[in-house]
Amino acid sequence: GLLYQAQFDQALKQEDDTKKICLVDPMCGSGSLVVEAAMMAADVAPGLMRIKCGVPGFQMPPVLRWKYDNDDDMVQIWKDMLMDATQRARHGMQNLKHMDIIANDIHDGALDLLEASLDKAGLSHAVQISQGDCSDVQFPESTLNSQIWVVTNPPW
Repeated sequence: GLLYQAQFDQALKQEDDTKKICLVDPMCGSGSLVVEAAMMAADVAPGLMRIKCGVPGFQMPPVLRWKYDNDDDMVQIWKDMLMDATQRARHGMQNLKHMDIIANDIHDGALDLLEASLDKAGLSHAVQISQGDCSDVQFPESTLNSQIWVVTNPPW
């Protein structure tokens, strides 16, 4: 919600491909904002990575367990939506090369959680992680002419 309130989604839609975006979370903790920003930049629908539709042994999403007059139509609509979301995410992963995402925290345990979340989301390649005090965060040279976004949820 914070990133939408700050209109980060609008910045991602900007027409100027020559100006990169750099999002920095200097006190990222386990990285909720960082993961959300990467997913927004890659156009990955919330929950898409958890859905296991049509795979034997996995439950269908709750929306498909609701009773409808024509259940077959609802299943097909849902599958079409999943296919569209998957295609958008595949295409959106290319957008990540137009931005830098920097995550920093002083606690290695929190960064371990961030790395695990990024790995599960398929976004490990999209975030530069550093460990240290928030006042020591270093910006790579690639961010020199970038539009900088600093977001954080301070731990106090």
